[in-house]
Amino acid sequence: MAETRKGRAMTDTNTDATLPAAGSVITARPWTSGRRHAAAQRRIVLRTDQLGGAAAIVWFPTLGAPQVGTPAPSVQAIYPAEIETVAILDDVPASWVIAAERTARLTRRTGGLSIGAGAGFPLESAARRRRAERNQRRHAGHGAA
Repeated sequence: MAETRKGRAMTDTNTDATLPAAGSVITARPWTSGRRHAAAQRRIVLRTDQLGGAAAIVWFPTLGAPQVGTPAPSVQAIYPAEIETVAILDDVPASWVIAAERTARLTRRTGGLSIGAGAGFPLESAARRRRAERNQRRHAGHGAA
């Protein structure tokens, strides 16, 4: 049976699973036009909701600025059974954290969809920390003779 969002039986969803907290990073396969992508992508949990069962509302920074709709929404609902891995922002590459925070900040400034405080504050804090670490490494290299 082809795997489609509309035709999924509720038994495919593990509603007893604990959902990751807002600001957590997960890997899962995004949905586009009712079909799942072949490869999992990193995304950030914005919040959890009740959508016919427990679901996490997540943002895929690699799909662009936070947006909903079709054909390729970057903000999607993901059920626990669809989550492959869970991590904290400190465990993912600095380049991903900084790029995601930059996209979220620019989108918010231009009147786009905000990712909210639950994910926005941890992402902003992690990006600030990662930039400071990067700058320290750069300056340490220049000071050595």
